[in-house]
Amino acid sequence: MTNYHGILTPITLGVTGQDGEDYNVAIQHILIQDSNGIYGTTGIFNLYKDDFGLDKDDFGDLLGEREDDYDLPDDQNPDYLGRILFDDDGNWIYDGDTISIMEQEQLANFLINYEDDM
Repeated sequence: MTNYHGILTPITLGVTGQDGEDYNVAIQHILIQDSNGIYGTTGIFNLYKDDFGLDKDDFGDLLGEREDDYDLPDDQNPDYLGRILFDDDGNWIYDGDTISIMEQEQLANFLINYEDDM
């Protein structure tokens, strides 16, 4: 059984890369909305490199001064890493060409075994 249905807001996961270095991946579950306005899960997760820090240059982001930078489509976003798709049986496939099999497995295992701390 998979637990990823409980992921309704973006989360960040630390992943170990092929080179042994750790980096953060932002995981965004794609949700659908039915005719009654109720949101449901799809099992499709967009993946983004997450380098957010609080350098002084980043304060403009917090104030919304660089909002246009966030309107890039995924195919033009340099931080887009691809996506992981799950079927109803918990099988998954990576759609992208950026991260290694080892990194894909870390992400998929996290999503399959996800436990909400709330």
